[in-house]
Amino acid sequence: GEVPSSAGSNAATGPAPMHRTERFSTRSLDPSIRRRLLTVSNRPLYITECLAHCFKDLYDMKVLTARESLFAVELVNKLSGCIGACERIVQTPVPLNYARHTSRFLTIWCLTLPLTFVGE
Repeated sequence: GEVPSSAGSNAATGPAPMHRTERFSTRSLDPSIRRRLLTVSNRPLYITECLAHCFKDLYDMKVLTARESLFAVELVNKLSGCIGACERIVQTPVPLNYARHTSRFLTIWCLTLPLTFVGE
């Protein structure tokens, strides 16, 4: 992706605010990867797959040594595992009783919190 430049910043005011469209751009990606990225169902895992292929290509072009390539692929595998763990957490349903009790507790806590600030 494209990282916004600091051309619109100065020392007194700091960096210029980024608009939503400036945060990430797919213009620098290969058109086939860009099309696939927009249609794939699991983007994070597709990106890790692309990273693994990039490291393999860099090894094939003799840019990376075997040790560097192996280390990079291990990091991509760890990232892929973390993505899977996060997706499992997100997709785990919250039991109804837990949600109800948590809601009741937070309601009571929020309603009684001002009373703790009132002195006797």
